[in-house]
Amino acid sequence: MGYIRKSQGTPDLYYIDRGKTQLFAALPIEKKAETIRIFTFGGSATWGLPYGAEGSFSGWLAEIIDDCHPKRHIEIVNTGYPSAPIATARDFAAASLSFQPDIFIVYSGNNEFLLENQILQEAAVSKQMIYWLRRKLKYKSFFFFHADRLYSDYFRTKQIYESSDVQFTDFLESTDARFQYELSEIIYMAHKNHIKVILCTVPCNIRDYEPMHSAWNDHLSDDGFKRAKTILQEMRMAIQNQDIRSAEKAYVSLCFISPGFAQATFEMAHAFLKSGLLLSARQAFIRAKEEDKALVRVKERFNAIIRAAAQKGNQKDVFLFDAQHHFNENSPDGIPGNNLFLDGMHPNLQGHFLIASGIAKILLKNKLIHTEKIDQNTFSYKDFKNKNNRVDKEAPLETIDYFIHLGRLERAEELLSEFEQENTHWQIHYNRAIICFKKRNNECAFHAIMKACQAGTTFSEVLESTKISYPKYYDLIKSFEGETQTVQ
Repeated sequence: MGYIRKSQGTPDLYYIDRGKTQLFAALPIEKKAETIRIFTFGGSATWGLPYGAEGSFSGWLAEIIDDCHPKRHIEIVNTGYPSAPIATARDFAAASLSFQPDIFIVYSGNNEFLLENQILQEAAVSKQMIYWLRRKLKYKSFFFFHADRLYSDYFRTKQIYESSDVQFTDFLESTDARFQYELSEIIYMAHKNHIKVILCTVPCNIRDYEPMHSAWNDHLSDDGFKRAKTILQEMRMAIQNQDIRSAEKAYVSLCFISPGFAQATFEMAHAFLKSGLLLSARQAFIRAKEEDKALVRVKERFNAIIRAAAQKGNQKDVFLFDAQHHFNENSPDGIPGNNLFLDGMHPNLQGHFLIASGIAKILLKNKLIHTEKIDQNTFSYKDFKNKNNRVDKEAPLETIDYFIHLGRLERAEELLSEFEQENTHWQIHYNRAIICFKKRNNECAFHAIMKACQAGTTFSEVLESTKISYPKYYDLIKSFEGETQTVQ
């Protein structure tokens, strides 16, 4: 398991520290009479990947509640755990009972298809992700856990589904029933212990995140496969020529031959969007996500189960925050994309704030917390971001570093171009150097290392950071040592 660690940057925020062995050890068992304890449960999105606890919706919620001047002391415990399914949330909820929680917040649904034993046997651990997490361990102390878990949801599923077809076993087919059962168990134990529950639907990036694994019909003959590929090319040509009717006709023909080819559906969704057919576009984006065989984004039926569970529960004890609907309302054309997400399922800072502000309004509206603040609906992301110095200054670095380790260099460079003009932190230049190395441009990397040394760090610190995060480039950077002496 792990233990609960107190945040240094955000008041009364706790989170899991996997380097220890006793769960919630830093949290006092005896709760003061005026204290309200809120526990959040879920996977890496709940934890706040890649920002850490302060950048998660739990961290933003702590900031918002603090700003509202509650009449009782509030403690928020983030138990988010990368790759954790709802069963882990149930276990953590049970473990929290002796700490007298008042409110449970459940944000879970992305990890339900990840069968633990099968995944550990089939998926190779990403060395790049290990290095990234080691860096977190040494420099940020955000999140520690054992080596056999040092990979993200993204890497773990990407390695499996791009390398082989995963068989849809009876276990996978029963995930919705299992999800419903575990969720009902959390609600039951909460009701039994007089704990309020907020169930969150789980949004995902459907506009800007391509399907990771599209599958042809298994029963296609050789001729059928050739025909399907020909029709796909016809569809793409029609889209390129902005002939939406011909493209849709080709797509329908393709669906007859090989239904459920996610990439084709995704491309048609963008074609509909470009043509202004917003309803068709939204439906196609959702369908493409549902057809994706890499099951890392929540399926619609899980959100339906969450809504039904909230409706079935006691209206005074169980509340629904429809984050999926909230994200739709706050996205262009009602279709969430990179405006609120880093990848397919992890919210960016603004996405986390959106979740936190929605939960805060439920807490205030239903008087789960009492506040001195009269206006309860003016939560500004910009204002809170500027107040949270750790998040405001370091979040760009966390995000860029994350994309570099995912191999998404274009996205990392976009963010670098956006932030390097207004941010002089040495790691901005260091990240530029790593991107240059990955593109085999050592001269560019050398100049970036020089700028990093001029921006407030030492060459020794650059080497130490490289040894932990990017050991592949350690010798190359060390070879620059003599030439950087002039800037020390």
